[in-house]
Amino acid sequence: MPHLWEVVGGADKGGIVVREGRELSSAARERLATGSAIEEIQLIDSRLHFRRLAGAGPDEGWVTTVLSGKVLVRRAEEAFAGTWEDDEGTEVIIEGSTMRGLGTSVPFEVSGVRMCCFRMDGDTFNGRLLSDGRILWSDGAMWQRKVQPGALVISEGEAAPKKRIPQDAVVAAKGKARPKEGLPPRGADGRRPLPGRTLSATEIIEWIADAVDVFETLLLPLEPISEAHARQQYKQLLLLVHPDKNRNPGATDAFRKLFDALAVIVDPALQNRALRAKGGTSKPGGDGPGFGFPGFAGFGFGFFDEYGGVGGLVAAVFSQENVDESERVLHEQCELLESMGRYDGSTKTWIDPQQAKELWDSDQVTFVDVRDADEYQTSRIEGALNLNWALASMASRLEEFKVIAAAPEKLVVVYSDNGSQLSRCGQVAESLTYSLRQHRVRRLRRGLNAWKRQGFPVHGSRQTYFARQQLGNNVAKLGDSVLELDEGQKSLSGS
Repeated sequence: MPHLWEVVGGADKGGIVVREGRELSSAARERLATGSAIEEIQLIDSRLHFRRLAGAGPDEGWVTTVLSGKVLVRRAEEAFAGTWEDDEGTEVIIEGSTMRGLGTSVPFEVSGVRMCCFRMDGDTFNGRLLSDGRILWSDGAMWQRKVQPGALVISEGEAAPKKRIPQDAVVAAKGKARPKEGLPPRGADGRRPLPGRTLSATEIIEWIADAVDVFETLLLPLEPISEAHARQQYKQLLLLVHPDKNRNPGATDAFRKLFDALAVIVDPALQNRALRAKGGTSKPGGDGPGFGFPGFAGFGFGFFDEYGGVGGLVAAVFSQENVDESERVLHEQCELLESMGRYDGSTKTWIDPQQAKELWDSDQVTFVDVRDADEYQTSRIEGALNLNWALASMASRLEEFKVIAAAPEKLVVVYSDNGSQLSRCGQVAESLTYSLRQHRVRRLRRGLNAWKRQGFPVHGSRQTYFARQQLGNNVAKLGDSVLELDEGQKSLSGS
């Protein structure tokens, strides 16, 4: 299988230089954004001929891997190679596709840029490389690189002060739950107060599915949280929602949402941005360069800067009086950022509904609906497959992927309701591009809503939606689900 690489240089220049040929004198092309995932076509000395899989930049070209001792692109597996220590100080060595330690030797798989997994005793453990260089695992474990004697240790700053989590907010993994009383109602700020009683496993899944942000997902207050407390809370919740232990149909989605939330909370910069986006009090000095999709490092976001980049866009969208205004502001600002070169709005990434309809008429396209199952059942493009956004990281293992891969002559068009730069369809599009090894995946511009508004065929309702709320009714307040933009923000942040 061809090697996969990640662009790690050029964050302060909008990416790294791409040339048409191997020679440094060949014509320069547009830059390849930091954080992009690329596939190796040919490697000659320090010159790499690549094909772009994800990120912004040319579909193909030549780049320099190392310049004056500085690494510009690195193989995906190199991010994980070396000696690590788990929470208990046990040494684990990762070499290529093998992991040794924990009393065994097992295959190790790089499942994406900064994503990995291994299987042991019938269980699958998914890992995510955080911006501070540690690996966060789906069981709540955290690994860090083992410091060799005499090595230079770079301080990451003082740990966040420990906050006492109210005892009634911690879910007991054992003990008899009280009779179901229903989840506490949301307050004027749109958030639920932390529960004053022990919740059952079923209620926990309902709570997580309904949570509006990462803090609420983990049943944590909207304030700075130490890593130790966040991980302790995660492990307690994990005992109740892990699909191997809970057969509730919503357990898998709850588990994945819980893991995504933890990945934000344990990263000080990401946590700080999440607090500011939600109007909470962030920790002074905690907002470091580790936040954000690397390709956007150093860019300003106009009047959004005061809110903290992309998080400000989310805050601006959800500060509108009704969902119709929220949708309008979302598309208006995304178009503005595209015109400023902040987002890729090209035909390499997007396809307009009219063009997609022409392909649909001639059976040259496979549509992929990334929304939740209930949304898919309510309405969808006729013939579309349902590949839930929460399963993006494991798309290549699903039956739907086999259907897509079996028709290599067809363009793959991924859509959600709104089809914006921040929509959840971005994660699935990148995952499919990565797994198919072909640049034949596009996102439907302005999504299913635009398809419906042009009168194109749908199976089910023609009602348009924004964050699960019906458009056109001037709904005075957004409901409890903001997954569309929350997931899009995570996609941009590389979390």
